[in-house]
Amino acid sequence: MAFQNIIQVGASGSLGGPVLQSLLSSEFTVSILARSSSKSTFPTGATIIKADFDSHESLVEALRGQDVAIFTFGGGLTTESLSKVLIDAAIEAGVKRIIPNAWGPDLDTGPGSQQEFLAPRYRIRDYLNAKAAEGKITYTTVAPGLFFDWALTADVLNLDFANNKAGIFDDGSRRVMLTTIPSVASAVLGVLRNPSQTENRLVRIHDFFLSNKEVLEVVQAVTGKTFETYTISTVELEEQGRALMPSEQGAGLQFVAAVWGEKAIAVWGEEDESALVGLEKKDVKEVVAQVLKGMGILV
Repeated sequence: MAFQNIIQVGASGSLGGPVLQSLLSSEFTVSILARSSSKSTFPTGATIIKADFDSHESLVEALRGQDVAIFTFGGGLTTESLSKVLIDAAIEAGVKRIIPNAWGPDLDTGPGSQQEFLAPRYRIRDYLNAKAAEGKITYTTVAPGLFFDWALTADVLNLDFANNKAGIFDDGSRRVMLTTIPSVASAVLGVLRNPSQTENRLVRIHDFFLSNKEVLEVVQAVTGKTFETYTISTVELEEQGRALMPSEQGAGLQFVAAVWGEKAIAVWGEEDESALVGLEKKDVKEVVAQVLKGMGILV
């Protein structure tokens, strides 16, 4: 099995944009599937195919002739229904491989099934498993753990650069898998170039395996500043998130608690599939410095 024609659904945003750029720099023929009403603009080099997402027939026609469909649309609470609609259309259109919108934790061996906010991802995985078992399609799920560069800019690491303060989850010693978004985009190419080795499986990747305290040490070394720390209980954070479910805010709080707390949904050790998909080692200080420069914190 070899792939050539790749279509991406959700080709903008913090993940979709970099994945698209990676695809456009590759040997693959790239298309973007967009809603009929979409006014979005995209870089040159990709064919824009529009479809009525409420019409199965329209989606089937739009997906016909594609080898792989990659889902990078927003991971909100509506992800499950849209994913299943697209999977069904892809099967009828003859698409060979799906890379679903299940980026993040280890869905195969981790304790994420205990998390309400991850339940849709598990149902998508099970849906694809069933279709693959029937021989209707193949899939590859990519697990990068926590998006490291995004976490530095978002409120996931509780880094207050203006006041030099940092929240430490519990005792700050639990290590988790951290992957930059450019590495995730590169890993997608690695999956496409290794179809048989990545068929019907989870591909776990990482750039770094660090604790909350170790990340803070790197930030302090790069900025030359000492941060005042305070403790955040992941148990309390999870309870707050559960009380707000179902909502995006509740899911977000549960996600942070599940990453850094005892659930440890982004922990699998350094022996994973990073080498299989061609990821090269990165220097964590260089990555942090680059992100902080982009934020205007470093000159």
